[in-house]
Amino acid sequence: MNVLKAAIGSLAVGFVCVSASADTLTWKTAGGGKWSDAANWLSNGTHTVPQSGDTIIIASLPGGATCENDIEGLECPHLELGSASSSSPYAAFSGKQVKLTGGWNALKTTSGRFTSTMPLYLTVASDGNPTNRLDVKAGRVDQLGKVSGPGLLYVENGNYFTLNEDNDFAGGAFLSGGTVDFNCKKGGMHVAGGLGQEVVISGNCKIRLYGSTFNENYRFVNQSNYSGYNFLCWNNAQFAGTMTGERLAIFPTKSSKPVVNGAVTVGRLQVRGDEGDASDTKLTFNGLVRTESVNAAFNGVAGPTSTNRLQLVLAHADNELGSVYLQGTSLIGGCKNAFGAATVVYPGVQMSDRGTVDLAGFDQTIDRLALNEKYPIDAENPGGHVVTSSKGAAALTLAATEDCETDALFSGDLSLVWNPQGDSAFQTYAAFGREMPMTGRIVVSNGTFTVNGANSFPHASAVEVADGATFVWDSTVAGGLRNVASVKL
Repeated sequence: MNVLKAAIGSLAVGFVCVSASADTLTWKTAGGGKWSDAANWLSNGTHTVPQSGDTIIIASLPGGATCENDIEGLECPHLELGSASSSSPYAAFSGKQVKLTGGWNALKTTSGRFTSTMPLYLTVASDGNPTNRLDVKAGRVDQLGKVSGPGLLYVENGNYFTLNEDNDFAGGAFLSGGTVDFNCKKGGMHVAGGLGQEVVISGNCKIRLYGSTFNENYRFVNQSNYSGYNFLCWNNAQFAGTMTGERLAIFPTKSSKPVVNGAVTVGRLQVRGDEGDASDTKLTFNGLVRTESVNAAFNGVAGPTSTNRLQLVLAHADNELGSVYLQGTSLIGGCKNAFGAATVVYPGVQMSDRGTVDLAGFDQTIDRLALNEKYPIDAENPGGHVVTSSKGAAALTLAATEDCETDALFSGDLSLVWNPQGDSAFQTYAAFGREMPMTGRIVVSNGTFTVNGANSFPHASAVEVADGATFVWDSTVAGGLRNVASVKL
């Protein structure tokens, strides 16, 4: 009999039985300690240390203190963690895995800043729905312990939340709240199964990503008044999944080169470069992009700049971009017909901005180039709005649905084709006597093409005008078309 009791006792050390009654245990010790020590707890029932099924509250752990879960196999419907300090040294939680079983609000953080190396396991509800929520109310949580299980990761109302790189929770993620910031320095917010799992981003949720590959599909909701960024990309973060929803805002930081490989379908796309010398900052879209508008700008642009500091590369054909506004940004073709035939491009949003459309050796068709009437080019920035092909000969076809007037500077081994859908008119001028160094052809397939201003297209190789089309050149203005080798009517 005594031997049997000893055997049962030794087995009891290895696991925690689910209690017939659930208690609430609150940490009462002024500092850190172990969960298995009854002296650390205040209980509202008969349990002196946590058992599976109990609610656990450690709401105000002092800065520098460490609280260790040394109880194996603990299952908890509600876990509340917090710190009394927001400055270093931070409070810390460590120890064995806790399985969160309580559905909504299974883990609640209250205040301060703390780190946790304690692994978390996210379960699902009895009906199969993944319903675990991490309610980050205030402060900052660095969750360095692995997050796993079939449940959903739901984070709301927080300031900062860090995830470790080797997470494999399977239910996807829902990020909500005005200041939630996933600061994924070690790699990411990866969910089990990789591509196909969904991360829902609601409201003004912000995510900081470092160099890694992110396989999740992202969906953006409740962002009709969104301003700021969804993703702050450090180094060379790669997105493999899709991005859908209302608005997507990506901020590549200085010298970073993030790549989006999945398809993007959003109401509005916003791209912002980091302040400072970031001439090598580049964002590449390898997947199909569908959006109503693209606003691409380099933060901190003030007055003319010698080079654009942000590069936006489109490497998939037949994108649907709506209106594209460039401010301190180069829109670069990464393949033929990448810009989209229905796209309207504003190469330079304000008179002090540089904006470049670079075909980079690939033929492109757009609807038209648009002149910003409020902020046209001025004498102080005569080279600010540019259309070029920096990597070999290429043609830009304007398949306009209405008249087009532009102050863009056409340069490089570029040919310009005016092929409107109706009898629309194109008018361009070399503002303030700028010499246009374009060396390719001018082709007028339909409608009317008018050249105004001194030094307009002095190096164009040829002018071709189709039957029924009209080419107008003011020959009284000096320097225009002076080196044209042939005119074909």
